[in-house]
Amino acid sequence: MYHESNGTLRWFAVLGALAGMFFYRKIVSPLFVKYAALLLAKLLGLLKRLLKWLWKPFGFAGRKTGGAVHRAGGHIRRRMRKMCRAVKLRLTFFVKVFKMNLKA
Repeated sequence: MYHESNGTLRWFAVLGALAGMFFYRKIVSPLFVKYAALLLAKLLGLLKRLLKWLWKPFGFAGRKTGGAVHRAGGHIRRRMRKMCRAVKLRLTFFVKVFKMNLKA
């Protein structure tokens, strides 16, 4: 814009940009944040179901064999649960930061 107007500041362009930012924040931003958060929630739910489905054979083997395999499965299950909690906390943090950045 600076080069096209030969270095002079055109106030109608500045006011138009400010009006555009205002209307974006009031009209578009709330809808975009809502649907972006909905999409992220759906993707996380899909990922959770996929991981549960992938884990089923290991849980079945641990229940049927008993003994050492069952104890090892319990250990792995606890570690996985702990790791999932950590990942969930991080993702929750990033979703909150993402929402704040979209609103700003």
